[in-house]
Amino acid sequence: MRNREFTRHGYIWTPTRRDLLKTAGGVLAAGLLAPRVARAATFTLLRHVAANSPSPTPSIDSTGADLLIWCHTRRGQSTYVETPRTDSLGNLASAYTKMGPYNNGGDNATVVIYVLQGGTFGSGHTIPYGGPDGLGAEFVSVWSGSAASPIDQSAGSASAGNVSTIQPGSITPTMPNELVIALLSDHAYPTDRTHSVDASMTELDNIASPEYYYRGMVAYTIQTAAAAINPTFTATGTASPLAAMIVSFKSTSSTSGGKVRHRVIGGY
Repeated sequence: MRNREFTRHGYIWTPTRRDLLKTAGGVLAAGLLAPRVARAATFTLLRHVAANSPSPTPSIDSTGADLLIWCHTRRGQSTYVETPRTDSLGNLASAYTKMGPYNNGGDNATVVIYVLQGGTFGSGHTIPYGGPDGLGAEFVSVWSGSAASPIDQSAGSASAGNVSTIQPGSITPTMPNELVIALLSDHAYPTDRTHSVDASMTELDNIASPEYYYRGMVAYTIQTAAAAINPTFTATGTASPLAAMIVSFKSTSSTSGGKVRHRVIGGY
């Protein structure tokens, strides 16, 4: 008996059941063999606030967050840097991880970052700190989507003298979907200086201190693919001492490493 693949009716052909199964099997197989990336939530910026006031840090509603990043800039040697105390929601000082500080050893621009992951979050979140008050510019941002141990790579630098640009140093996050925070401190005079940053980073806050004519700036980016980054901060006007640092943070989707999964089922 001769097998017929299809039957012709004039210029129109009608596929047989076997043709339909073969075609359907090919389509299904192509769809099932296509790579599917396992996706999970990455970082979401919930709120941010900046102020140049003495202890405590400006109040922020951290409800829904699992990561708080407190960026601190000031004029003064690294030994002047304030240290956190138990915050308004009961998180102990030991819960905050200190990154930095970076300073050139003189009474100049200084940067430091404190990180809280997990812990207690809610409205009216403030962080009292010890040390000389009134000289710090405080930047606080809260995020959701961080890994349980979020801190990945970091670097920092401080200029030896008066400069108009500075880079914190190159880092390469180890995973995709990482949050990168960069912080600048400018021992600026006069106070009308402006700042910019490259490397596709977005300015979060940029404020001036009422004392000693200096400014601070925070910028961020979320890398969808891990790549080296070393942003350049540029300040206008008369050169002055600068300090900068950069930190990357792993997200819940970063920990998967962006693995690709394939699923194959048998077809006709």
